[in-house]
Amino acid sequence: MGPDKGKRFGADRGGTHGIIRRMDLKTVRTLLIDGDGVLWRANDPLPGLGGFFEALARQGIAWGLLTNNASLSVASYVEKLAGFGVQAQPDQVFTSAVVAADYLQQVCPPGSPIYVIGEAGLKEAILAAGFIVHSGEEQPDKAAAVVAGIDRALTYNKLKVATRLIRGQGVLFIGTNPDTTFPTPDGLVPGAGSILAALAAATGQEPLIVGKPAPTMFQVAMQHLGAARETTAVLGDRIETDIEGAQALGLGTILVLSGVTTREEAERSSIRPDLILEDITALTAELEKATA
Repeated sequence: MGPDKGKRFGADRGGTHGIIRRMDLKTVRTLLIDGDGVLWRANDPLPGLGGFFEALARQGIAWGLLTNNASLSVASYVEKLAGFGVQAQPDQVFTSAVVAADYLQQVCPPGSPIYVIGEAGLKEAILAAGFIVHSGEEQPDKAAAVVAGIDRALTYNKLKVATRLIRGQGVLFIGTNPDTTFPTPDGLVPGAGSILAALAAATGQEPLIVGKPAPTMFQVAMQHLGAARETTAVLGDRIETDIEGAQALGLGTILVLSGVTTREEAERSSIRPDLILEDITALTAELEKATA
């Protein structure tokens, strides 16, 4: 990932639009794909998923899964995709939990205690990176950082512990991603960004975000996949993370309306994707048309 990777966290993304370029589907050789709202909703695959990946294989388009969801491990995402009939390798999956753990290795001594508000994927990634994880309702004597992501077992006491560590000890405050909601079959529900907002309000401190739209996740994925900026596009359902982050790096952008963003919201936004489609079925058709 390079010795300067840590310096890229929280870097200026060059404004709202960044380095925008117009995308030609015929030139796309690597596709960086969001999960929730694009490929699936909760545990249900979205229509056309199998045909979409078959089209990528036929056209020789490499792909990686980039997800801000830190609740699951890389292995869990590989298993999830396999359950949908899609074969993926661990080195094709990039989560905000893995990126957060990697950043901690850049800034905290090995074996440091870390207080985590989050689920299994985030805790496992931080443990695997060589840190001590505290995640209960009792405040540890000290911590090098507070890392917060989605936590569906969130309690007031967890927020209280994190607040005291950030305010009282001045520890580093890291957020996995700013997504305030995520889509489920029953509609939108609170995401990691909602938890970060509560902590920011209580502490007066904004978190350092390591997931999309920060550049690091895109850059790490491109490096591992051997992707070039000129032939890489990002496929997502959220303008303020997937699309804005990709445009800041000069990547092509495809927005699907099967997740969070509605067509009306997309048309009102000052951030303009290269392509807006209903879903991956429509994208499959466009890919086939572009290479016909």
